Amino acid sequence: MEANSLGISCCTMKNSNLESLEIAKLVFASAEEVTNPKFQKELKNNKSQIHNQLELIVVDESHTVDTWTER
Repeated sequence: MEANSLGISCCTMKNSNLESLEIAKLVFASAEEVTNPKFQKELKNNKSQIHNQLELIVVDESHTVDTWTER
């Protein structure tokens, strides 16, 4: 709510709902969501609106990132 009051478009990523991210500059997400292959593909695609619009991803529970990136 505070980001929106400052004029920063933001959203919370839930269940890998990529459509909600298309207008956001700031996204709050879990480690599981940002490591989702579908999200990663959109983020890397330079023709994707998500790739071109998104400026910052805030990862909740960042202490789990090491666990989810070890494969």
